[in-house]
Amino acid sequence: MSAEGISFLHYFDLGNRDYLMPGSKILSVTSTADGDFDKSNLTTESIRHVWRSANVLASQDIVIEADQASNIDTFAILGHNFSPTAVVKIQANISDNWLAPPVSLTIPWSKGNMVLTQTFGSTYSHYRLRILDTANPCGYVQIGRIVGGRAVTLTANEDITDDFVIANKDMAELVKTEGFFRVATEKVKVRTLKAKFQKLRTSVAEADGVENFVALREMFDHVGSSRPFLVIIDRYDPSFCSLWGQFDDVPDEQFTLNRYVTMSLSITEMF
Repeated sequence: MSAEGISFLHYFDLGNRDYLMPGSKILSVTSTADGDFDKSNLTTESIRHVWRSANVLASQDIVIEADQASNIDTFAILGHNFSPTAVVKIQANISDNWLAPPVSLTIPWSKGNMVLTQTFGSTYSHYRLRILDTANPCGYVQIGRIVGGRAVTLTANEDITDDFVIANKDMAELVKTEGFFRVATEKVKVRTLKAKFQKLRTSVAEADGVENFVALREMFDHVGSSRPFLVIIDRYDPSFCSLWGQFDDVPDEQFTLNRYVTMSLSITEMF
């Protein structure tokens, strides 16, 4: 692992679901497909509930207002259908005026999820996603979820220890028919991640501090086993593996007598 290790984004400055006014922080979209693919679907927890553009004839813009202005360090587009030739930028500004945005960053393409892991350099309240994908074979662009904020990132000396496992799980329900054929109700495959943190410091007397332990415990308390969050295995190479998932169970804290703690994570991708 590199100097910065696994990263978790569970508090969102961008992309929170407003249950009273769904999609209210998505200020505008260039176009929306006919049907039920409303812009509010950009903030639903399931990435199968998507937003789709009407076409790909021109650049598709999505303007987002932050729940609170901040210098975010992680931005993710989940469950997209962009083609590898798509040019995708995230811009930042102090207002909803896009004549000359002070920040414009290109998000590297990767299949399924696209993640940008760098700070924007200052505090901003408005963000614009620009997607140019005229060669998309679907004839539209599609996004399951947008999230952005400041992630919890563990340093290498307290990162994942030993091996970690990324597995694939088939979530389709199979039904035996009268002719003994098996029919799947839905073709859904998700990934799972199993990893361990070994002997994290928990004593305030430790010279190096206990930030990783405190941050992880706060995350466990916030998300429990029901709220989804974003996992990035390696911030220097986010395309390697990023999961929008939730804990199978809230991790146990296994202590040694001198209060070093070991935690094992089991995370299943949300679909």
